[in-house]
Order: sequence, then structure tokens, then C-alpha cells
Amino acid sequence: MMPAPMSIGVESVFPAAASRDDVIRSAHRSVSAYTSNPSAFNGLSDRNEYYFGRRCDGVVTYRTRGGTSIVFGGPVCAPRDRVSLLHEFDAHCRSRGHRVLALQVGAEDVGAFTALGFLVNRIGSSYALRLDDFGLGGKRFVKLRNKIARARRAGVEVREVPYGSVAADIARIDTRWLWSMEHGGGRELDFLTGSMGDVLQAHRRLFVAEAGGRPIGYVSYVPSYGPRPGWLHDLTRRVPTAPPGTMELINVTAIEQFRSERTGWLHFGFTPFVDLAPTVVRGRHSRVLEWAIDTIAEHGAALYPGRTQVEYKTKWGTETADAEYMAFRGCRSLLDIVNALRVTGVV
Repeated sequence: MMPAPMSIGVESVFPAAASRDDVIRSAHRSVSAYTSNPSAFNGLSDRNEYYFGRRCDGVVTYRTRGGTSIVFGGPVCAPRDRVSLLHEFDAHCRSRGHRVLALQVGAEDVGAFTALGFLVNRIGSSYALRLDDFGLGGKRFVKLRNKIARARRAGVEVREVPYGSVAADIARIDTRWLWSMEHGGGRELDFLTGSMGDVLQAHRRLFVAEAGGRPIGYVSYVPSYGPRPGWLHDLTRRVPTAPPGTMELINVTAIEQFRSERTGWLHFGFTPFVDLAPTVVRGRHSRVLEWAIDTIAEHGAALYPGRTQVEYKTKWGTETADAEYMAFRGCRSLLDIVNALRVTGVV
């Protein structure tokens, strides 16, 4: 038996002595081979559980809260196997008395969920920037250029560094950032964001801002697989006293490096409760949940500051806003869904 909380479907791949790191590495191989979700790498956390297909090569990443298995994205496998793997995982959850709720479901996975009778509602959008012809010239980017210049005038410098060389500084920044979030009413998407310092750290890129030789902020970038490969702008943190424009200077420095490497895309990830223009979903959806999501989008800035996030993402000239969905069944009420979503930080 594998140690809890892992759920392993292909026992022959994982002998009894297999470590949790081995499981995460195997899940990463599936993600890098099959995923179409640009944020899928963020599901590879030692805080999550993994279900590996018995009848096909693939994995489902999820976390359990109460009686709900909350899936990150959809089934990660060859397109022809999506329905089969999802059906297998759903049966596994039902055998444990759990219902299934999936977040950040991309358009390519909607059909698998609706084929099995799930309700599917749009919950937000993700954003991406094509780097091939990126530039900050013109009137559109005047404010952004000014913020970057302001940080430079304040003596902020940015460099890419290995995590191990600044781990203590990162911990210090995290502590101050989390304190400011807690006391400022902010909210982090815990389940839907990445981490650092684990078995997959070598796959990440870390850019750190310094002032007076002391780190004051950072952005961690993770690999983004699928039809628009590149990097995903992930963890973004700074001390409260960092000069204005610090985070913008970090990102533009990273973009320049990625462009020199001929990277195609920089993804900015998922933002809930924004860009909810009607999108056709074949199958049923929840009208009650649709109303709740629209209400939060219009009046819920205090609940989740989606618009603030979108302003940061779109000011870089992002070209795409892809619909992302929530899929569920077995939830008896809207309160069931809200309780499940609390593990993610969405509400």
C-alpha cells in the first residue's frame, strides 16, 4: 500500500517502497506529455493527491476536502482517453463516498465532463502573451514604462538565481507578504498556485529583485506545456516597502530573457470571476451557480479582487483570454460548492 494521501491506480508502476517524490515525478511526466492546460504544472504539489489510470496512461490531480474531491483541471492523458480516465476516477471517488468538483477545466476537457453528466459553468479566464513580437513601445505602455523606470531609479536590480541560494530570503519575503495579505484583506489561490523548494524545483525559474543588495521581491515561473508552450507567471511576492514598479521590473527582465531563448508564450494564469462572456457548453449547467458567479463578478471585489489581477495581466498586452470552467455533480446545494471552494482560496 502507498502511504496516504496518495491514490495510485497503476500499482505495478509504484512498488511499495516508492516515495512521494517518485509519484510526483511520474505525474510530471504525464503532464509534460499530454496536458493542454497551460497551468497544469501547478497541480504537481506534495499537498495534492494523484490518481493514475488503470486502463490508460494518465493522471488526475486532486485534493480532498470533506466529502469532495477537488480536481485541478481535467484528466491528463491522450485526448482519446479523457472520458475513460475521468469515468475511472469518478468511480474511484464514488467508491469512497466522495463527490467530484473540478476547477480550471479547459475547453478541451469540457466534453469529457458533460459526457459523464457533470454540470459545467464558466468561472473565469486565463491570459497569455505571445513573446515573438513583444515590445513596450507606444502610448499603450507609457504607464508601464514609467513604473519600470521608477523602480530602476530607486536602485532596484533584478537577476535570475537558483532557489537554494536565496531560500532564506524567499522565506522572509513570504512571511511579510502573507502578513500583509492577511491584514489587508487579500486572498491567495492556494490550490491553484504553485510552490517552491520541492522535487520539481529544477524545472522552475526564479527572478529576484534586490535593493541595496537585499532581496525585496520575486516572481517564480513554471513550465507551461501544451499547444502554446512557454512559461507561466506563478508566485509573485514582495515586501510591503518595495518601490513601485518592482514587480513590473522583475517581469520585464524575465520576458527579455525568455525572448532571448526564443520562448513563444508567457502565461499569466487563471483569474476567477472575470471575462464571463457567454460561452456555449454542450450539456447542462447550473443556473443558480451562474447567477452566483455573475453576482460575485459584479459586486464581489471584497470577496476576490479579480479585476485588480486582470489589470496587471492585461497591461502587458496579453492577446488571449481563454475560458475556464468548473465541473461538478453530486453537490446537493450551492453551499456544498462554496465549502469545497474554500480549500482553493477562490472564496
